[in-house]
Amino acid sequence: MKNILLYTLIASLLIVAACGVTPQDPYYLNKVALSTKPLVIKTAEAGIYPDTSVMDDEDNNFHDFHVRGDWNLLKWDIQQLDTRYAREKFYVWATFLTLEGWGEPQLYTAKAIHELAVRDGSSQLTNHAIKAYKNCLEYFFEDMTFTTGGWPMAINLMCYDGIVELGGQPSGYAIVEQPYQDPDNPALIRTNRFVIKTPGSFPWDEQL
Repeated sequence: MKNILLYTLIASLLIVAACGVTPQDPYYLNKVALSTKPLVIKTAEAGIYPDTSVMDDEDNNFHDFHVRGDWNLLKWDIQQLDTRYAREKFYVWATFLTLEGWGEPQLYTAKAIHELAVRDGSSQLTNHAIKAYKNCLEYFFEDMTFTTGGWPMAINLMCYDGIVELGGQPSGYAIVEQPYQDPDNPALIRTNRFVIKTPGSFPWDEQL
């Protein structure tokens, strides 16, 4: 009888492993509990700069995260997790955005909502992700993020692409080629910051 129970237990564990299911929820990473529960947006501006409501969200496990010495590394560890933990990606980046308001945390907060919107098929999250991307363009158009190799990447193009992927309209912006400066990489410009008064003139000649 004991052998049968032992074999049954082993078989169950093998099935769990084969299916890729995490047998423990919450999952702990550096003593921080990470949950696979769905994200519930509790305020209209949650995760959108300069809103700080995520700091009062009871589901946010990162309220005091800024006092931890491993803050910078842990947010990237969480970013590498699969889509089951997209909610925690949202909370860690939204908390970081509250503490240090600049483009990188706003971009990755938007990307986390984007990931959740696609995973859950949620129109509410889709609209919220588009709103976060647009906010990033509005406040942090010039900011950069970096690859793992240390190469800079323009945040504005990533936000523009995110809006388009979700079916949004990134009005006020346009992608232009850079045949002389950087022919392999287009640039994003603000079209709503220019007025063309003379036919045939370039918009950047008459910047407001």
